Amino acid sequence: NNVSRAANSAISSNKFTSRDFTTFTDHKFLSELDRAGGFPQKTVKDFENRRIVKSAVSITKKQAEDSGLNRSSKEEYENSIAAKLGLNASDIYVDLPPLSVVPGLKVKILKDNDEVVLARNLSRLVSGLYEAQFDHWRGRVYGPSGIEDKVSSEASKVLGL
Repeated sequence: NNVSRAANSAISSNKFTSRDFTTFTDHKFLSELDRAGGFPQKTVKDFENRRIVKSAVSITKKQAEDSGLNRSSKEEYENSIAAKLGLNASDIYVDLPPLSVVPGLKVKILKDNDEVVLARNLSRLVSGLYEAQFDHWRGRVYGPSGIEDKVSSEASKVLGL
């Protein structure tokens, strides 16, 4: 979300360190972001004025896979959606959790006939565990409040949903 982006921006701009960050109270954190200027300061001002980003699109794992969404292209997606809406890229946030798998579920087993298969294909329990790890997987696109429908429409086009 924008708060984590603001914190990362302030840290990468050497406004405070990640070690400092771990000691901040909520008030101190907001004060330090405000003092950092730029995007971190804008985030604090938006928060103070209740201009809080809203979720515009929810993406299932299947939709993400079917559309070929790539986590490493998040910035490109954000820039494209923002440009189509006439917004700054920092006003749009695309959250795509990793499509990772629990390593143990990729275990290969050599069957008696010398065929190699994935453990999840041999066991209902392992297969169930494999699928369960994605039950709550959701990608999201966030944007400014009040224009969620426009953000949803453009994000759906850009992301191929």
